[in-house]
Amino acid sequence: WYYYYMIIGNANLIINYIDDAEGLESEKQFIKAQALTFRAYSFFMLSQLYCSRWKDSNNGATDGLVLRLDVSTGDQALSTLSEAYGQVYSDLDEAIRLYQSSGKTRSNNYYPDINVAYAIYARAALTRQDYPKAATMAVNARNGYPLMSNSEYKAGFFNPNKEWIWRSYGASDETL
Repeated sequence: WYYYYMIIGNANLIINYIDDAEGLESEKQFIKAQALTFRAYSFFMLSQLYCSRWKDSNNGATDGLVLRLDVSTGDQALSTLSEAYGQVYSDLDEAIRLYQSSGKTRSNNYYPDINVAYAIYARAALTRQDYPKAATMAVNARNGYPLMSNSEYKAGFFNPNKEWIWRSYGASDETL
C-alpha cells in the first residue's frame, strides 16, 4: 500500500507542477507522460492487490481505491472499482497522447515509454475483462519488440533481450 502510494505521490508532484517548469515543451510532455504511466501502473497494481476481482465486483460497483490525484494527504473516500479503472484508462490515454506529441523516446528500458503505457493498458483491460481493448493495446505494446529467439529463450531470463518492454534497473550495487 505504502510503496504504491509513494509512487503515486511522486507522480502527482510531477503531473501537477511540470507545466510550470522551465524547459522544452517536448521534454516536459515526455516526463509528464512517464509520471502518468507510473501513476496508472500503481493504481492498477493496488486494484489487483486490495480490490475485488472485476468479475466479483458487480461491474465495478464494489469499493475501489483512494484516487489521490493531487499532493494532499487528508482523508478521502474510496472510489468504486469502476472509477479506479476509469482513472487508469484516463491516465494511460493522456500518457499515450503526450508520448506521441513529445516525439521523444527513452534511452533505457527501465524507463517507461509509449510501449510500456500500452502494455499496462493491455493488462488493466484484460483484468477488467475489456477484451477488445486488451487485444488492441497488446498489439500496440509489442510494436518494435519481436519475440525472443529459441537460443535467447534457452539462455534464461536474467539478461535483457529484444522482447523486454520494461524492466527494473539492475545495478550490481543496487540489488532487489
